Amino acid sequence: MASSINDLDVNEHHEEIIRRYVHFSREQKATGLRSFRSAAEDFKTQRLSDEAMMTVNEVNELLEEFLDILEKEFEQELTHQYRVNTLLIKQLFQQAEQWFLKLNPN
Repeated sequence: MASSINDLDVNEHHEEIIRRYVHFSREQKATGLRSFRSAAEDFKTQRLSDEAMMTVNEVNELLEEFLDILEKEFEQELTHQYRVNTLLIKQLFQQAEQWFLKLNPN
Protein backbone atom coordinates (compact mmCIF):
# COMPACT_ATOMS: atom_id res chain seq x y z
CA MET A 1 0.00 0.00 0.00
CA ALA A 2 1.26 3.46 -0.85
CA SER A 3 2.54 5.47 2.08
CA SER A 4 1.54 8.83 0.63
CA ILE A 5 -0.33 10.37 -2.24
CA ASN A 6 3.00 10.87 -4.04
CA ASP A 7 3.80 7.14 -4.05
CA LEU A 8 0.79 6.12 -6.13
CA ASP A 9 2.66 5.78 -9.42
CA VAL A 10 -0.08 7.48 -11.46
CA ASN A 11 -0.01 10.47 -13.78
CA GLU A 12 -0.58 14.01 -12.51
CA HIS A 13 -4.20 14.10 -13.62
CA HIS A 14 -5.07 10.92 -11.71
CA GLU A 15 -3.02 12.05 -8.73
CA GLU A 16 -5.10 15.25 -8.57
CA ILE A 17 -8.33 13.26 -8.76
CA ILE A 18 -7.13 11.06 -5.90
CA ARG A 19 -6.19 14.13 -3.87
CA ARG A 20 -9.66 15.59 -4.39
CA TYR A 21 -11.27 12.30 -3.39
CA VAL A 22 -9.17 12.11 -0.22
CA HIS A 23 -10.16 15.69 0.59
CA PHE A 24 -13.82 14.86 -0.09
CA SER A 25 -13.60 11.78 2.16
CA ARG A 26 -12.10 13.83 4.99
CA GLU A 27 -14.89 16.37 4.67
CA GLN A 28 -17.46 13.57 4.73
CA LYS A 29 -15.86 12.17 7.89
CA ALA A 30 -16.00 15.59 9.55
CA THR A 31 -19.64 15.97 8.54
CA GLY A 32 -20.46 12.56 9.97
CA LEU A 33 -18.74 13.36 13.25
CA ARG A 34 -20.63 16.65 13.49
CA SER A 35 -23.84 14.71 12.91
CA PHE A 36 -23.02 12.37 15.81
CA ARG A 37 -22.17 15.30 18.06
CA SER A 38 -25.41 17.05 17.11
CA ALA A 39 -27.44 13.91 17.83
CA ALA A 40 -25.79 13.62 21.25
CA GLU A 41 -26.43 17.28 22.05
CA ASP A 42 -30.07 16.99 20.96
CA PHE A 43 -30.46 13.92 23.15
CA LYS A 44 -28.98 15.70 26.17
CA THR A 45 -31.22 18.72 25.64
CA GLN A 46 -34.39 16.70 25.17
CA ARG A 47 -33.94 13.82 27.59
CA LEU A 48 -31.74 14.92 30.48
CA SER A 49 -33.04 17.10 33.26
CA ASP A 50 -31.60 18.69 36.36
CA GLU A 51 -32.89 15.91 38.57
CA ALA A 52 -30.40 14.98 41.23
CA MET A 53 -31.01 11.24 41.13
CA MET A 54 -31.98 8.62 38.59
CA THR A 55 -32.62 4.97 39.10
CA VAL A 56 -30.49 2.33 37.44
CA ASN A 57 -33.42 1.45 35.18
CA GLU A 58 -33.84 5.08 34.11
CA VAL A 59 -30.15 5.36 33.30
CA ASN A 60 -30.26 2.10 31.35
CA GLU A 61 -33.28 3.33 29.38
CA LEU A 62 -31.51 6.58 28.58
CA LEU A 63 -28.38 4.77 27.46
CA GLU A 64 -30.35 2.39 25.26
CA GLU A 65 -32.22 5.28 23.65
CA PHE A 66 -28.95 7.15 23.13
CA LEU A 67 -27.31 4.12 21.53
CA ASP A 68 -30.30 3.69 19.22
CA ILE A 69 -29.97 7.30 18.08
CA LEU A 70 -26.24 6.96 17.46
CA GLU A 71 -26.74 3.66 15.64
CA LYS A 72 -29.23 5.29 13.27
CA GLU A 73 -26.84 8.19 12.61
CA PHE A 74 -23.98 5.78 11.98
CA GLU A 75 -26.09 3.68 9.64
CA GLN A 76 -27.08 6.77 7.65
CA GLU A 77 -23.46 7.86 7.31
CA LEU A 78 -22.31 4.41 6.20
CA THR A 79 -25.14 4.18 3.69
CA HIS A 80 -24.16 7.52 2.23
CA GLN A 81 -20.51 6.48 2.01
CA TYR A 82 -21.16 3.20 0.24
CA ARG A 83 -23.46 4.95 -2.23
CA VAL A 84 -20.78 7.53 -3.04
CA ASN A 85 -18.15 4.80 -3.41
CA THR A 86 -20.46 2.73 -5.60
CA LEU A 87 -21.02 5.71 -7.87
CA LEU A 88 -17.28 6.32 -8.08
CA ILE A 89 -16.57 2.69 -8.99
CA LYS A 90 -19.39 2.71 -11.54
CA GLN A 91 -17.93 5.79 -13.23
CA LEU A 92 -14.47 4.22 -13.24
CA PHE A 93 -15.78 1.04 -14.87
CA GLN A 94 -17.80 2.99 -17.42
CA GLN A 95 -14.73 4.95 -18.47
CA ALA A 96 -12.65 1.77 -18.65
CA GLU A 97 -15.29 0.11 -20.82
CA GLN A 98 -15.15 3.04 -23.24
CA TRP A 99 -11.53 2.05 -23.87
CA PHE A 100 -12.39 -1.67 -23.95
CA LEU A 101 -10.54 -2.29 -20.71
CA LYS A 102 -11.57 -4.86 -18.13
CA LEU A 103 -10.67 -3.84 -14.59
CA ASN A 104 -10.17 -6.44 -11.88
CA PRO A 105 -9.97 -4.67 -8.52
CA ASN A 106 -8.81 -6.73 -5.55
